Amino acid sequence: MSLLSIWAKDYKNLNFYSTPLELKPLNILVGPNGSGKSNLVGLLNLIHLSVFQNSEDIKGLEYACDYLGGSHLLYFNRERPSEVSVKYKFTGIAETRNQPIHLDLKLFVSQSSNRIELSEDFLYSPVRGDEDQPFYYYKFHDHSIGSGVLSILQPDGSQRFQRISDIPVDSLGLLSIDERIQKDEEVRELLLKSSIYAVRQHLLDEIKGWRFYNANHMNSQKIRNAEPKVSSGSLNTYLSESGENLAAVLEQLSNDSVDFEERFNEAVKQLFPMTRRIRATRAGLLNLTIEWSVQGIGKGLTLRDMSDGSVRMLCWAVILLSPKLPSLLVIDEPELGIHVAWMKILAGWIHYAAQRTKVIVSTHSPDLLDCFTDRSDCVISLNLRADGLVSLDGIQEEQFKARLQEGWELGDLYRVGDPSIGGWPW
Repeated sequence: MSLLSIWAKDYKNLNFYSTPLELKPLNILVGPNGSGKSNLVGLLNLIHLSVFQNSEDIKGLEYACDYLGGSHLLYFNRERPSEVSVKYKFTGIAETRNQPIHLDLKLFVSQSSNRIELSEDFLYSPVRGDEDQPFYYYKFHDHSIGSGVLSILQPDGSQRFQRISDIPVDSLGLLSIDERIQKDEEVRELLLKSSIYAVRQHLLDEIKGWRFYNANHMNSQKIRNAEPKVSSGSLNTYLSESGENLAAVLEQLSNDSVDFEERFNEAVKQLFPMTRRIRATRAGLLNLTIEWSVQGIGKGLTLRDMSDGSVRMLCWAVILLSPKLPSLLVIDEPELGIHVAWMKILAGWIHYAAQRTKVIVSTHSPDLLDCFTDRSDCVISLNLRADGLVSLDGIQEEQFKARLQEGWELGDLYRVGDPSIGGWPW
């Protein structure tokens, strides 16, 4: 399963509900500060954070909305009360006869409260590929808030709708179905006759599998000093957002895959040709650190002997070269603190990851953009309009063909301020 497309209406400064953003295996976001790159990433984080129950008191949706801005999710020029509309399209599975899966949400922003609640929550697939003929697995809050219908499988193979009530407005239907199963035996029996359960489980697994990384959140000093606990299983399959479990992830992936260990060491030799080997090793009985063996130096070095940019590149190498990639990998400004000479190496790692999963990269670096000149079809330029909204524009290579033939690269257009490639908007 994979995310195919997203739609948004009145979500902050994004309004592209009539024409969705179709995601490719590799997607490069460019645009000036304030153009909406972080808002676009926030659209993905909205449902990612919503599928986690953060505590007994705060539901995932409430936490996600608060984290992303609360009532400020609504476009600033829209009067309250109003709604924010978002939609996500995923590849299909056997249970949907390989028809794509749609999740449609409307978030209600009231006049007086900063709290955001669901006013629509639909899960459906097209019938025989016809997007205008949806088959609904559930429709919650459709005619009245707090009620909705489930699609129930009949003995003869046909479907019928069963209306249910007491549906929470602060939790996605993907989760509230589970809540109802625990509380309501009648609903539990209904769901056993439904095709919803397999579909929603695949969807939850997909969304929970997404990973988000922002270079601003990686504290090189803390990564250097961290000595994560030795663990087993899948606890350290993925690097944390802060990067402080770097040694534990490196050990886990190296134990699981000799190919990864070799590939990671070759990657480090690209950065530092004098490297003999880099590996996770014990720091006492229960903790881990990273040992860096260098030609001509008898004593092993550690992360404390590396610069901030070097430590960050190790993080990107673990993330992008991993044999166990997340189902969606979102990276914000990976170029921060990285020398220009390493941009080509970093871009190569990004290309390698995008061959194996869906990757979204947001960047302000013309040097990194240079490395994607032959993949200009993957670049999405976010441009501010006079009304404060943003247009999402694909790069039209024909427009720059003459310059490219002269030897220009994509980053050169950014450097000279071409607004169509994220250059100066003023």
